[in-house]
Amino acid sequence: MRNQRNIFRTFILVYFSFPAVLFAQAGKLSLQQAIETGLKNNYSILVAKNEAEIAKNNNSPGNAGFLPALSINAATNNASNTTNQEYSSGQTLDKKGVKSSTFNSNALFSWTLFDGMKMFAARDRLSLLDSSGGLNYKYQLESTISSIIIAYYDVIRQSEGLANTKEMLKLSEERLKITEKRFELGSGSRFEMLQAKVDRNSAKSAVLKQDLILKTTKTTLNQLIARPPEVDFEPSDSIIISYQPKLEDLKRTSNLRNLVINQYQLNKDLSLIAIKEIGSAMYPKVAFNSSYVFSRSDNQAGLLLTSQTLGWNYGFSISMPLFNGLNIKNQIQNAKLAALGADLKLSDAKLKLNSELIRSWQEYQQNLEILSMEKENIEVARENLFLAEERFKLGTINSLDLKQAENSYLEASLRLMNARFTAKSSETNLMRINGDLIK
Repeated sequence: MRNQRNIFRTFILVYFSFPAVLFAQAGKLSLQQAIETGLKNNYSILVAKNEAEIAKNNNSPGNAGFLPALSINAATNNASNTTNQEYSSGQTLDKKGVKSSTFNSNALFSWTLFDGMKMFAARDRLSLLDSSGGLNYKYQLESTISSIIIAYYDVIRQSEGLANTKEMLKLSEERLKITEKRFELGSGSRFEMLQAKVDRNSAKSAVLKQDLILKTTKTTLNQLIARPPEVDFEPSDSIIISYQPKLEDLKRTSNLRNLVINQYQLNKDLSLIAIKEIGSAMYPKVAFNSSYVFSRSDNQAGLLLTSQTLGWNYGFSISMPLFNGLNIKNQIQNAKLAALGADLKLSDAKLKLNSELIRSWQEYQQNLEILSMEKENIEVARENLFLAEERFKLGTINSLDLKQAENSYLEASLRLMNARFTAKSSETNLMRINGDLIK
């Protein structure tokens, strides 16, 4: 199996370079294939990716207010009226169906030159929102990868569990054959033979139950990687524990890499920018305005039969707020309080992260110790079972003694299986806390 950390570091390249790995029938499935498929198809990731793209598109100079505005307008109006006019000279005009028309068009140009530095604050805000969208996308990637890893290794755990129960069934069937043969020869008791049948049937039931559990875990993984739930597969990897960081290194790097902490830091930065944006309303606003105008009017009656205007207009405008009921001052004060709240939330998040880091580290170390102990136990249980089988064949122990050895071996196998999975889950969680699942 490839080194897991290298898989995590390279999955982004694979994600954009290769098509989704889809399986229409039972086959081998590696952890890397499961992650690639999940990253291509998981709906939460696709939604987060779209939101990140929206934030990226919004991060533009025009949206921040740096660029000018240019528009073209045109309008025409036609009329047919009855005109009655009497002039001071005594002359009169009385006409019906007098037609008139007007046409106006202009090109308007407006550019804000100074707005109290609001456009610069808006640019920084949009940039942070762009980063926030990227962080949320990475968080969804991280959460999905973590869930896929745990679900994948759970399939391995349950596969091992099924193999163990099948092995116990095989041992029970072998013991039943021996007790039946001894009973037929008169050297064994009916009680031992019946007890062996009960144990064999219990082992069959255990195999069926474990097979259902395995199918359920496979369905869970298929759901995470957006495959049809009925697709069958066999995991091709095994559970290997390889993450061995030092606690002091984790304490130093987790506050820098953890995506939750990074998001809280962004929220704090956004709250500080909000103060600048609101405060910009206290400064004057200077704008340059220009227009190119064409206007023509035609009348069939009246003193002015034709009028036409063509030319440039330009100038500057300035506005300065003097008093607005202290609203800006109150808004700034509220923004400062919001920034203080964001800073407190960041400090609280760091405290929680450090506590979670210590707990996860201690849990990981303990699980590694338990795993090491269970590896020793399984060897002892396997040797004990081998000796018990040999003694049972020689007739020096009864079936109850052999059954006890079998149960001890099964329990040791299950404990090892669970210890390996628990240690792997702890490893994955510790990597997530330290921001090592994605780079």
